Amino acid sequence: MDENDPPPAMAESSNFLRVLAQHYGFVPPLMAPLDTTRVDQNEWEKCMRAIGLRQVDGSISSSSLDKTVINFIHKITYAQRPGANEWDLDSENRCALVITGQPRNICSVTSNIFLYNFPPNLMSFSWRLALTDAASILYVCRLDWNLDQYDVAHCLLEQGITFRTLLPLRIISSSPQPPSLPSMIPIHLSGYKFTIRDYVTYQQQRDIILALPQGHAALLQGGITWRLARDSLGYDGVLQGPSVMSTVYRNRFAVEYSPLEGQLWDNDLSTEELEVISGAYQCYTGSCQ
Repeated sequence: MDENDPPPAMAESSNFLRVLAQHYGFVPPLMAPLDTTRVDQNEWEKCMRAIGLRQVDGSISSSSLDKTVINFIHKITYAQRPGANEWDLDSENRCALVITGQPRNICSVTSNIFLYNFPPNLMSFSWRLALTDAASILYVCRLDWNLDQYDVAHCLLEQGITFRTLLPLRIISSSPQPPSLPSMIPIHLSGYKFTIRDYVTYQQQRDIILALPQGHAALLQGGITWRLARDSLGYDGVLQGPSVMSTVYRNRFAVEYSPLEGQLWDNDLSTEELEVISGAYQCYTGSCQ
């Protein structure tokens, strides 16, 4: 390849297309329209930022596929419906999700808890995988049908997507009280100067919370909490399901589930535990107002 040749189009990268397909439902056209106009670099960078990719993730060429990708991202960014030939949520698409995915495996428990029902041969654990929003449901429905419960949960953990590992438990009249920790939110007076020692203290307090039986719930939170916890926790610990905080003390997250005539329980973090993990502190301002 000559050094003067343009770099390969990012849209032709299988990884990039996988992101567009799994998270946004993009279906590459069988034949991209012939268009010789050059792709605008600024527009390409704006589109990448819109879907959470970096400019360094790839470059562009003048391929028609690149233009098709930009057009698709523009539509979803401005809440316009993509064309039937490029979106798997259109029932007329050759890869329509209603046919190629597994939406029939989803059942609603509450307005924000949705169970994904695996066939028995793909169940790896006794807990039930639950999703919390439409985007997560669509992501799971777009994964390979042959992935088992373990593989799907790993995909969600690797992507930092929120989900729950709900364990069916019978209802009991009473349960012992769980042990409690003293408050760990640091308090500083007005004018306090932060140093590296404060960051080291934060890391120690964060790791204490993450080491608790319910600490693995930080990875189930997704988002920034997942990012802060992933270097300290292994994914496989999460997949063991709810800890004694749920199974013995019946504390943390629970939801009624009438088909089982019981409850679904999972690990969860308290508001204070989440604040410790995120590095919150109380600081007096010196003002009474």
